[in-house]
This record gives sequence, structure tokens and C-alpha cells, in this order.
Amino acid sequence: MGTSTSRTTTPDAIWPAPAGSGGKTPDWAFLRHEVVLDRDVESAKLYLAASSPEPGRQFVARVSVNGSELGQGPVRAVAGEHRVSCFDATDALVPGPNAIGVVAWTLEDHRVRVELQVRFCDGTSASVGSSEAWRGLPGERAYRPSGSIGTHYFVAPQEHLVGREYPWGFDQPGFDDSAWAPAATKEPFTTLVPDPTATVTTCEAAPVGIAAVGPGTLRFDFGGTYVGGLSLSGLGRPAQLTLRFGELLDEHGRVRAHMATGNHYEDRWELDGHEPQIRTWGLRVFRYLEIDGLPPEAAESVRALGHVHPLGERTRFRTDDPRLRRVLDLCEHTMVQTNGPLLVDSWSREREPYEADAYLQAKANAALSAEQELAGYSLDYLLQRRTWPTEWPFYLVLLAAEHAERGGDLDALAARRDQLAALLPTDWIDPATGLIRKLHGSDGSASVVDHDIVDWPPSERDGYLFGPVNTVVNAVAHGAFAAMARIDELLGHPDAPVHAEHARRLREAMNALLWDEEAGTFVDGLDAGGTPLPHAAAHAGAFASALGVSDADRAARIAEHLAPLGMPVSVYAAPFLLRALLRGGRADAAFDLLVGAGDRSWLGMIEAGAGATMEAWNEQVKPNVSCAHPWGASPLFLVVEDLLGLRPLAPGYTEFAVAPQVPAQIGHLGASVPTVAGLIEIDVSREADGRAVRVSVPEGTRCRLRWDGKEHELGPGRHRVSSLQTPPSRPGTMG
Repeated sequence: MGTSTSRTTTPDAIWPAPAGSGGKTPDWAFLRHEVVLDRDVESAKLYLAASSPEPGRQFVARVSVNGSELGQGPVRAVAGEHRVSCFDATDALVPGPNAIGVVAWTLEDHRVRVELQVRFCDGTSASVGSSEAWRGLPGERAYRPSGSIGTHYFVAPQEHLVGREYPWGFDQPGFDDSAWAPAATKEPFTTLVPDPTATVTTCEAAPVGIAAVGPGTLRFDFGGTYVGGLSLSGLGRPAQLTLRFGELLDEHGRVRAHMATGNHYEDRWELDGHEPQIRTWGLRVFRYLEIDGLPPEAAESVRALGHVHPLGERTRFRTDDPRLRRVLDLCEHTMVQTNGPLLVDSWSREREPYEADAYLQAKANAALSAEQELAGYSLDYLLQRRTWPTEWPFYLVLLAAEHAERGGDLDALAARRDQLAALLPTDWIDPATGLIRKLHGSDGSASVVDHDIVDWPPSERDGYLFGPVNTVVNAVAHGAFAAMARIDELLGHPDAPVHAEHARRLREAMNALLWDEEAGTFVDGLDAGGTPLPHAAAHAGAFASALGVSDADRAARIAEHLAPLGMPVSVYAAPFLLRALLRGGRADAAFDLLVGAGDRSWLGMIEAGAGATMEAWNEQVKPNVSCAHPWGASPLFLVVEDLLGLRPLAPGYTEFAVAPQVPAQIGHLGASVPTVAGLIEIDVSREADGRAVRVSVPEGTRCRLRWDGKEHELGPGRHRVSSLQTPPSRPGTMG
């Protein structure tokens, strides 16, 4: 390779040949190849494609060079293409012999394709790709047949590792692979497309607590949830270990490895004492770990192994309220440790994106970092793979609009534009009323396409009555039409006024036909005869107000209606309820819910032992609850977007609004928020001359500050504006 100045032939797809004539293709695979470099390396990239990620809904292969892991891949494809992960291999390569190693698992399609491209300091370049010259070893002796850690949605292996059979050091040069066979070439990959998201990396975390919970059994508490497994230093002596991972403990303080989600996180390691650092391969979602058979002196080397999608610089929150600090810490840990390469519902039960979940998770990510690719790729994925609820596709229009406004990528928005417009429910508009009216699916059924959901689980619907006209469906549709109008305005598309008119008519119809003047909120909908349904669940008013259906006066009445109700909605619907309270001038009530205690709160999740945000408030609400749903971290964007009032007014934050709604309960609240335009800093504090807001405006941007009922135009630099009174909780319409 050192003397080549051009590419070699196209890399082959390979996999270890079956053991014996006519044998079964192995599901576990080891692959390796050595490369000699005779010149100094300026830069190097390694490209990995592998198939199929679908059975496990996760990566297929982990690749390393000279004993240093580069990463894992690929991400799941959008629509039939094969995604290629790219890793920077520059620092891993050395002059002389180098080794590439791959360990892979899948149940289908069994293919790996690797290409290493090197640019030398003398200006020449070379590449080497996978081929029959590589060596392969079936992995079933190292990883013995075992059960699945998955659910009925996916299959992924429990790891019965036999240390004496594992080819330790196979990714190092000079490894003796004489017992390995030449790799078998497979059907070539077609339609290779780069993975646009950042490379998932690994991190390690020490336990915050260790306890003996039985003879020979130690329990480790890592203080928060991780998606990955165990990293353990070699023991230097034989041991038979059983590993049990879980999100929660049972009533006896034991790890619940048979999780309520249906996952069974239990692995076996048979070690002979010659192993170096040992790591699990796949993905488990856990806060707690029990190990049977671990020598007590080895406990100090136990680490949680987390798989992390890098977010870059993260928001720094500041507050003098310890309850809010705990909630924000929980939510930040959730986003950092449970994102993954797709915005999935969770990495435990389903490992599948859903539109509403992705919308909320993208907002939480955006409140924490300026990273854009994860939301963009998940949006493209869901545009091809819709899920069942009526309202869910509408959220993709909201996600696309907000994503473009935050990131400024109008080319990507233009490429998605027609698909987004096709999601709008224009065919369901009733010409007689102007409302969205459906002839089927208005019954709250589960997992049936185009059936209304309102909230989940059904017990969280606050008695919601379903009818052909559903207020929540209409409210989300209104948000989607308004968002589509913004999209077309950004793109200069002629349909912008058409979508704006749809939103206006829908808003007027909802206020005319679904508003209950006596109750001061919206009813749940209309029956088949057009009569208002005799019920007004919290959701009807909350979604209508949060999505801009009500004017300021009605928003205030809805807030007064909602404030005494506490938290009658789910974790999913909670941000809409809190936003309705904030929009209606009840920041005090919203803040009380944000930092409240009890079993229907974020602090309640912490008290229950969850290490990340849960999909339901508690196990009584949802017995098969998972404790790692990143879309539940909505306090992050409620603080940034609502309490501090930060919103882009022009794509990429070249112009932005700050309209704080910090209630009197908080003495100080602030955040330094990374955006594509730079770091925006906002602080609201109680000072000697009253309340003051400080805003730091990045170069090349402008800020419109609304404070104390007045508008202030701010240019780049640091600004302080004071008030002798508490700023109003309802800032009015922005942008």
C-alpha cells in the first residue's frame, strides 16, 4: 500500500465462511487484515458498510485499528439504501504494520464492507478495501448461542462470552491468524450513501455505589442511565460471571433484569484469566448492574460502558432553585447518554422512531446543543416510515420548520418540502365547518393507521371523549398548517398564503365551534351530528393554546382553567400543558409543575430510581414503563424556549427573540445556549433595583428583547435591561 498512488479496486462485501462444507452462515463474525505503511500519514479515513441492521435495530459492526476502536456502524437506512459510516483513522495508524479488526453480529444479510483511504505527507494517496485477502473467523465459539435481550419488536443477542475462544488482539499487527480462513466474498453493496450523523463514541463511568446483595453478588449503581454495557479490566484468574442489567430495582433491592419492557438483560462470561480489558458488544439500557462471581477486589475496575452520540458544546444552565437544578441534570444526562444515531422512542423496548417523540426529542436536543444532523436524518427516516396515529405525521411538519429555523439549512428543507406538504390533512377538511373531520379512526385505538391517539397510555387522557371532530387532532393540524406556511415563506414557494389561509380558517372554526364560553376552554370535539361533546379534557385546551389556536384572552382563560388541575396528562402531553399555562400568563403554575414532587413529576422519576426520563410518570400509570425515553426531557426546551424565551426569528439565529417569562419563585435563571450563530447567553435575576435581564448577542446577529412590556432591539455584545417590577408572564406573539 505504501507505494500506491491511486485507489485499488472497489472493496468487496465479505463475511467469514461457514465452518465446514454446507454449514450455516455465522451470525457472529471476526474479520481482520494487515496493512504496511512505509511513509508518514497526513490523514486517513475508514469507511464501513454492513448489513443488516434491521433485526437488532442497531449497528452491525464495530471496527478498530491497532487495538483502538474507531466506532460502530452503520445507522439504519431510510429506504433501501445502505449507509456508510466514516471514521477518522489518522491517529490510530503508525509507520510499518497496521491491523484492521471488525467484530460483527446480525441475523440477516451477513455482509461487511471496509475501505481505508490514506493520504501521505508527500502528497500521494492509497486505499485498501475488504476482499478475499482478508481473514475471517466465525464467532460462535467465542459467543455461544444464547437468548435475546430484545422484545417482540427486535432481536439482539445475550452475550455468552467464552474468554478462551475469543481472539484477543486480533486487531493488532502480528496476530497469528493461521487458523482463520480467507473471508468469503458476498453480493456487492449497491446504493451506498454516507451516514450524515456524527460517529457514536463510547464513554466509561464509575459506579456511585457498590453493595453486596447476596452471596458472591455485587450490585453497582451508576447514578444515571447508560446505553451500552460493561467494561471490566482483566481479572488475571478464571471466573464465571453472570451479568444482570436493569433500569430499576425490585422491592428487595435486586436488579430487575427481566424488565417490564420485555427485555431480559442477562449475560454470561466464562473467563480463563488471560483476558485483557473486556467489554460487552451490544446495547443494554441500564442504571444498575449485578455481577455474580466477581472477585471483590475487582469491583473497583467495573465501569458502565455508554454509547454516546456526540452533541458538541452543551448549554450551561444556571439557577438558584435546587429542585430545577435536579430536573435539568436528569434531562441533560438523558439527552447525552440515550440519544443514539436515531431519535428513537427508546433503546430498550422498541428502538424505533415515532414522529411526535422525535419532535420533542429534537427540541430537547436543540435546547442543549447546536447539533443539527441527528434531527435531520431522523426526519428523513420518518418521512419514509410513518407510524400509526392520526396526529403523528403532522409533527414532522413542525419538526422540519423549527429545524430549518434553528439550523438555517434551506437546501435540505427544499428537498423535503413536497413530502412535508403531502402530510397535511387537507382531504379531511369538512367544507361545512372548516374543521378536520374524520369518518373513521376517531376512537383512540392503538397501532391502527390514522386512528387518533390524543395521549398515551389511554388512562392519561383525562376522560377525553372521541368524535369525528377531535380538538387535539385539529390543534396539531393547525400547528402543521402554520408551520408549512412558514416553510413555504422561507423557501419563497407560492403556496405559503394557501397554507396560512388553511391555518386561519381552521383557527376560526375551532374558536367558533369548539370553544365552551362557560368553561373557559375548548371541548373535546363534535359528535357525528355536529354537537359539541359534553366534556373538556385538559388536553383540548392545552393543545389548542400551545399550538396557537387561541388568542391572548382565551389563552389566559385556558390557563386559569388548567392551573388548578395539576398534572392530569402524560409525560408526552406535559410540555403542551406547561406551554399553555405559560402562554396564558400562569408561569407560576407552570413552574410549580416543572419542579413539583410526587408521583406525577420529573422529581418523582428521580425518587423512583430512574436514571433518565421515563415514558410515564410511574409504573401504576404504565406497568411496562421504560425509564429511558429522551423525548421526556422537555424541561430543557421549556426552560430555554419558554422561561427564557429564546426563539429564532430568522434562519440560523441571525435574528432571534428573547422574551423571558421567569416567575417570581425563581431568584435567578440563566443559560448559555450554543447555536449555529454562536453562543447566546441569557440571565434573569432579582437584583437591588428590581428584576434584570442580561443578554449576550453573538457577532453577526441581532436580538429582539421583550421585557417589562417593551421591545428592545439589541446588537452584538453584552446588554443589561432592568425593571422595577416582575416582568409579565405572557410576552405576546413573537416573530
